[in-house]
Amino acid sequence: MKFFKDQHTRANQNQASDRAAVAIANGILHLQKRLAITINVWFNGFSKRRQKWMLGLIMLALTIWLLTTLSGPSDALSKQSKVPYSAVHIGRPSDLPEPQHGQKQFTDSLTIK
Repeated sequence: MKFFKDQHTRANQNQASDRAAVAIANGILHLQKRLAITINVWFNGFSKRRQKWMLGLIMLALTIWLLTTLSGPSDALSKQSKVPYSAVHIGRPSDLPEPQHGQKQFTDSLTIK
């Protein structure tokens, strides 16, 4: 009987969470619709010439933003390449000390005979 009770409880919890998800989704949709109507009324209040200028300014801002984000990852990659340790460590446990003679192991430990 406990098996059936647990399933019934889970079903009620799922229904409650589904109702909460539907309520949140409806609230978000209502907010988006209200925001779209407000922006539409505000933007349509401008003259056609001013609307074109606003569109141009928005497109310019988006273009500048996209160009700056495209140049960002190259800086991150160049910073990563200045890592103080060697990435060649395949097959070597991390708790072993570095070799004293300064030579690093460049092959997998399974291929060394």
